[in-house]
Amino acid sequence: MELASISAGQLNSMLGVQKKRKQLQSNKTILIGTKNPVKIEIIRIVLDQLKINYTTLKDLNIDIEIIEDGCSTEENAKKKAKGYFIESQLPTIAIDGGLTIEGLKPEKQPGQHIRRIDGKVGEASDEEIQRYYIDEVKKLGGKSIGVWSATIALAVSSKDILRLFQNP
Repeated sequence: MELASISAGQLNSMLGVQKKRKQLQSNKTILIGTKNPVKIEIIRIVLDQLKINYTTLKDLNIDIEIIEDGCSTEENAKKKAKGYFIESQLPTIAIDGGLTIEGLKPEKQPGQHIRRIDGKVGEASDEEIQRYYIDEVKKLGGKSIGVWSATIALAVSSKDILRLFQNP
């Protein structure tokens, strides 16, 4: 965007966001690097208990998409933490999860790409995901075991990205 095409309101808004980011950096605030409300709540509960200040992507008007094309939840969590750190210059915590359903063929496994049903690019809704996998489990006799895996990563710089938690 050229400077000449920015309105006074847009410029003030951008400067306000930059000022807020600088204040957060000096206050040792962590950015919660997700747009998913459930993941925000999970991380918020932990940070509240630890008495750690935090902010969200929405608070900072960050609306970039991080392509989650990693081969594992760890790769995707680290990729998100790094990408949002670079954008915000704030320590960033990110979470990624995946699901394995016993009995499903490898190409049907949701894995860390649970919102991409049958390999289709795009985000399926919670209802679409639920309906799809209920139908798949019905094909297995109506019962199966599902294992949820998750990784939490923390980026403290663009080079220092730590895995804080991973299961299984």
